[in-house]
Amino acid sequence: MNDQTNFPGNEPLSPPDTPSASKSPAWLKVIGIVVLACFALVAGLGLIFGRDLLAMVHENRGEMYYNDGDLDRALGEFEKAIELNPEYVRAYDFCGSIHAQNGDLDHAIADYDKAIQLQPDFAGAYYNRGLVQDQETF
Repeated sequence: MNDQTNFPGNEPLSPPDTPSASKSPAWLKVIGIVVLACFALVAGLGLIFGRDLLAMVHENRGEMYYNDGDLDRALGEFEKAIELNPEYVRAYDFCGSIHAQNGDLDHAIADYDKAIQLQPDFAGAYYNRGLVQDQETF
């Protein structure tokens, strides 16, 4: 019995009405354009400043790990920051601190020396290097 009688409620389904772009309010279109412009701006800045911004992200993550006492992960983040931006003075300073805490005093002094070379007026690197050099004498 293949009787296909159309009973009420047995009609083929049609897709529900979907709002078209022409039915969207004007303010919604403006918001969409602004959002797209923001994404384009961020993407453009990422292409121009991408390595420096990414280096800053790694340095910030490294500082977070450092403050939490996770020195291995912190060191990895600072090293990534330096790889992306070889002139990132704060990353060298943090690497020096981690190497000093791990007992690798020669490496710590080399990191502080690099920070001083890049930014000769960075007093923190001089101070930290002096602390490490003082440890070497004992």
